Amino acid sequence: MAPDGRTGDLNISNFTITLIGPNLSDMKKMLLSIATLVLVVIQSSAQLNYNAYLTQNFSGTYTDLGTNGSIASTINKDDAVSTNQNIGFVFRYNGQNYTQFRLSTNGFIKLGNGAPSSTALFYATGNTTT
Repeated sequence: MAPDGRTGDLNISNFTITLIGPNLSDMKKMLLSIATLVLVVIQSSAQLNYNAYLTQNFSGTYTDLGTNGSIASTINKDDAVSTNQNIGFVFRYNGQNYTQFRLSTNGFIKLGNGAPSSTALFYATGNTTT
């Protein structure tokens, strides 16, 4: 029985279902657009920012130090910095000329002849996490 009280056969030959929302083709286009946008953003952030006209090429040959090198010694093997080491040439970095450096046992090099602000730059109070 129908809600209005009528009885009879239900004719579904003219029944139409309308889907509301994007179809599969529109979804594919939208996903492709999002993927393209993500790739463009990644590509633009991966660009190196340097001026090629400021670079210089030098020719020469590599010479292995072999036994001609010197050891940069430190007082101990943890949180220590070497004494001043000569570079052997003028090294220009960030608008300043350097001829010496200090080597840290924590894996960094400090340009110049002054001591770094701390021998434990990465963990000033020590690494207490396990």
